[in-house]
Amino acid sequence: MPGDLARRTRVSLPYDRPRPPVPQYLRETTSTDPTTGSLLAKAAAQNGASPAAVAVAAVAAVLGERTRTSRIPLAVAAPETGPGLRAVTVDAADPLAAVVALATVEAGLAAAAPPGQDAGVAVLVLAESGGAGPSDLDHDLADRDLVLTFTPEGPAHCSFDRDLYEAAGVDAFCADVGRALQRLLDSPDLPLVDDPAALGAGAPQEEQPHPGPEAAQAPARALTPAERALAEVWAEVLGTDAHHIGAASDFFALGGHSLLAARAAMRAGRLLGVEIAVEDVFRAPTLGELAVFVDQGARAPLAPPIPPAPQDGPLPLAPSQSGIWYAEQAAPGTSRYHVPIAWELTGQVDPDALRRALEEVIERHEPLRTAVLDAGGSDGPRQSVLPPGPAPLTVHDLTGTPPDTLEAAVDAVVTRTAATPFDLAAAPLRAALATIAPDRHVLVLVVHHLVCDQWSLARVVRDLCAAYRAPGGPGPTPSLRFADWVHWQGTRLAGRMPELTAYWAERTATAPSPPIPGARPRTAATDRTAGTLRFDLPAGLVASLHTLAQECGTTLFTTLYTGFLALLHRSSGERDIAVGTSVAGRDHPALEDLVGSFVNMVLLRTEVDPGLGFRDLARQARTTVLDAYTHQDYPLQEALRGRRERGTPGPSPLSSVVFELLSVDPVDLDLPQVRAREIPVRAGAAKYDLLVTLQYDGPDLYGIVEYDTGVLDHPAAERLAADYAALLRAVADDPDRRIDTLPAPAAAPPTVPTEPVSAAPTTAEGEEADDHAHLTPLLAVLERVWAEELGRDSVGVHDNFFDLGGYSLSATRVLARLRDMLAVRVPLRVMIGEGTVAALAAHIESHVENASSLDRAVRVARIMQAGEGCTGAGRAVRDQGLPS
Repeated sequence: MPGDLARRTRVSLPYDRPRPPVPQYLRETTSTDPTTGSLLAKAAAQNGASPAAVAVAAVAAVLGERTRTSRIPLAVAAPETGPGLRAVTVDAADPLAAVVALATVEAGLAAAAPPGQDAGVAVLVLAESGGAGPSDLDHDLADRDLVLTFTPEGPAHCSFDRDLYEAAGVDAFCADVGRALQRLLDSPDLPLVDDPAALGAGAPQEEQPHPGPEAAQAPARALTPAERALAEVWAEVLGTDAHHIGAASDFFALGGHSLLAARAAMRAGRLLGVEIAVEDVFRAPTLGELAVFVDQGARAPLAPPIPPAPQDGPLPLAPSQSGIWYAEQAAPGTSRYHVPIAWELTGQVDPDALRRALEEVIERHEPLRTAVLDAGGSDGPRQSVLPPGPAPLTVHDLTGTPPDTLEAAVDAVVTRTAATPFDLAAAPLRAALATIAPDRHVLVLVVHHLVCDQWSLARVVRDLCAAYRAPGGPGPTPSLRFADWVHWQGTRLAGRMPELTAYWAERTATAPSPPIPGARPRTAATDRTAGTLRFDLPAGLVASLHTLAQECGTTLFTTLYTGFLALLHRSSGERDIAVGTSVAGRDHPALEDLVGSFVNMVLLRTEVDPGLGFRDLARQARTTVLDAYTHQDYPLQEALRGRRERGTPGPSPLSSVVFELLSVDPVDLDLPQVRAREIPVRAGAAKYDLLVTLQYDGPDLYGIVEYDTGVLDHPAAERLAADYAALLRAVADDPDRRIDTLPAPAAAPPTVPTEPVSAAPTTAEGEEADDHAHLTPLLAVLERVWAEELGRDSVGVHDNFFDLGGYSLSATRVLARLRDMLAVRVPLRVMIGEGTVAALAAHIESHVENASSLDRAVRVARIMQAGEGCTGAGRAVRDQGLPS
């Protein structure tokens, strides 16, 4: 029922203050007594347990006493648990001796799965003092209320959310953890807590109201029946407590976005028996406004069930599919519309069970075995469902591959599986399992976007995991088929086509090709080779933009889109700007869990008045977005075909620039006794000239710029990302600032001519002078590391690591070398997303806390690279305050 999820709360140290409506995600760190590390080591040795088990037990005991709760879920990272965070639940009310409870915790650590959001506290246990801790945990730790880090010696450190806690309260908590460790050392024959029976005396944890993001907006009056029903739906969709949602609560201020708005609209419509569209949530974003709409202004009763499609032959493509089909025919033999995902698996994987599970999922979801054929004539392409058959799973045994070629072999499997073109007259899905060792594998799954969108992919993988555990695990086959929706959509649109055609024809006929900052002149058709880079928008900036969106009565997407409009205008002076974006396309309650390709493209065409303030332009952009959503069902390629027939010059706006805020469920692979870590799959072919995709990473946003290398080069893409971030910071500081005064994009730097350099002199400190006069010392160190790893004489600072032959495993080695040489930790996603020496150096410099320590480490590294340094010199600077 909707209230079940709403009542589920996070187990954490009780908050000192309610979570604010717009979290700032500011953190502070405090330290425990200096003897905590040695106390932990002694308690572990005396009880025959790992330090991780002892630390987890001590923290759980204190949380149990503070919350009066017996079941304590924690997020744990330690050498014993392998990479990533793992979920461990401790029974703090266990009446047995603590030494026995530690054995239970030890078993939990060995069988742990990834943690959920119920664990508000994370425990990190490092293998050595001064170590940087487990890598790539920023995303998983970003929204934990408290993070305690233990080392074998010295104090523990506790990072906490300043929105929720006072430092004094956290210090008291840390002191209690120290006392719990002392108890485990002195009295291992006693239970974890003094009075285990008291921990179940209070209200069950799931019934305790939790001060979520909306606590400051508690209802000021009794809710109407419609408001109560909507509050239950919002709570379920947003994962919060319905008791804290009031009539004035704003869906988007509570953390909603376009995907969640679509879900809320579908579920609320189904519950209340009226049709609610996603654009209705945008127009009436508060609970009270939407309830009034439901009570007085709902457009129509809930749409009737989607009827079965006729079984008399192939069906035409849906509008969401036809655009992909025609784009594919214009550039056949590419992977631009492939949707790949890959995982590195640790544990025993049964290939036969995986094959059987894949066959069950393909049989269950018809789009995964749908063929598309173009028979010619006026009917256009048709789709038909193929009978179930063997799973398209290829198993590669790489266990005998020499170590020096193993990473290349794995990369070849991933690349070949992801990039080989599909024959759309056959199966649109394939998978590969590469076995590296008995307990190490890489699984790749690729599906064509013509039959499956990102929303659907999460459902496909969820069903794959259920079928792997047990045949029939996903449950009964869905009664609604994708073919039913295709037929129903075609029938429904027939009556709206004149209105939709008139709307889009007017907007597409004269739409200009959008300006692309730094684009090369078009001389010929490009081969659509894709380049990518990643950039980050920090939590503080994102929080400010959320606040601005709420003040403007719009969404975060519209605010970010307005910033992108301003960037394109400032780079070109153009006022009439049209860019594409995608919409979910699931506008019927029955479509929420249906697998298929529903995502459609719409054109956002906005007139930019440079004299407007940013806030006013955002309100204008809101109208553009809402109008586009209202008319989203139209097969936009029809209007664009008319544009081509009229001879409108320039590339189509929808093939040129696309801007998106991706809001989809994570695609998690959860197989029994297997740890799965998603690994990146590099794009082969660019879908557009420029695609800017923003996505949540905990409280932060990160962006991926994918570009056609025939249109943009990497330095230009880097400048575009930097200019966009700078513009957003400017409008966050002053939302009323005029568009024509916002930061102008940086001009391309002049090319630095390179000339032959004579033998490098040696400095007084014995340090070899830079081989390239234009390189900083840090750039020179990074360039040398890359050249050695790639087997090249030299590399350019803007050369992409992967274009030069690098792989994900070699990238991991580079980052490990930098950690040892410079005492810096760089997440692998930064290397994958940006991939240049210049971008890596910029990331290191922007995250360093002690610049002088970095300078010393770079000097030592230069000496080592010149062959004149001391072994282990890099490790000697590890404890000098550099960031992790």
